[in-house]
Amino acid sequence: MATHWKFYRGGPTKAAAEVTNVSIDARHVIALNRRAMKLLEGAEAVVLMFEEQNSIIGIVPTNKLNPEGFPVLQKHPCTWIIYAAPFCRHFRISVDRTERFDDPRLDDEGVLRLDLKHTHNVSLRKRRAKAA
Repeated sequence: MATHWKFYRGGPTKAAAEVTNVSIDARHVIALNRRAMKLLEGAEAVVLMFEEQNSIIGIVPTNKLNPEGFPVLQKHPCTWIIYAAPFCRHFRISVDRTERFDDPRLDDEGVLRLDLKHTHNVSLRKRRAKAA
C-alpha cells in the first residue's frame, strides 16, 4: 500500500536574535526588532521612501535634526516604532491588519527594503462576523 507523505518545508523556528522582524499595522505604525535596528545603525530618525512600481518601502537612517526624518521611538527593550501615517497616506498605502514583512533586507545602497507584496498576517485580533 502506497503512503502519501506531506512534507513540512518551513523548517525549525529560528531564535529571535537571528530574525529581522519588521511589521506594519492598520494605523501605519512600522515596528522593528533589535536586529532591524542594528541594520539601521540604531538611527534616531529615518527617511521613508516608496518605490511605487514594485510596492517597496525603503528606510534609511538619518539624524533627528533632518526635517524629513521620522523619529524612531523605543517602545519596549526590543521594539522600536515609526509613526508613518503621513507617509502612508501620501502614497495611499493601505493595510487593514498587522502584516510582517517576509524578507526585510538591507540592499547595497544601505536601504532597508520592505516589500508590501511579500508579507504575512500576524494580527492577533479575530474579525467579528458582520450582523445580518
